[in-house]
Amino acid sequence: VSAMRQLDAANLKLAVVGEGDAKDHLKKLSGDDNRIVFLGSVPDPSPFYAACDLIVVPSRQEAFGLVALEAMACGAPVVLTDSGGVREYARPGENCLLVPPRDPPALATAMLTVLKDQTLSDRFRSAGPITAAKFSWTRAADRFEQAVVLHVAGAHLQHVGVAGDQVDVVGRH
Repeated sequence: VSAMRQLDAANLKLAVVGEGDAKDHLKKLSGDDNRIVFLGSVPDPSPFYAACDLIVVPSRQEAFGLVALEAMACGAPVVLTDSGGVREYARPGENCLLVPPRDPPALATAMLTVLKDQTLSDRFRSAGPITAAKFSWTRAADRFEQAVVLHVAGAHLQHVGVAGDQVDVVGRH
């Protein structure tokens, strides 16, 4: 909200989605800025993500940051803060722009950069679903199954090598 208030662009609209402890504080910060609307909880945000020109996730701390990854899966360009767990998938300049947490001027600059640069926005729209596919439930289940198999079989193996999605197993002689 603070970053949006710094932008002097009457044609921009900010929709704040979700419920949480910060909602009242954010409403106060928005003041009388009619470009900012609070939508509350959205049962299925995927159509919303896909329809937006930009998704901004300004978290201070994230264990993983599922909202940004969901937005990427829907092909939305994303600007997010470097809030910890997002480093698992955030590739600045490739699938998103990443700014320091608690830095509204940097966030505002990143927002405008993506909104004004169609080539960059298109790159993020293309890369997002590819990034998100690496974290699908099916893929997570496959990796979990591999880990269990390797753990169970570990006592019977001489060497186990894992590189990306490939597992190399050499039995004991």
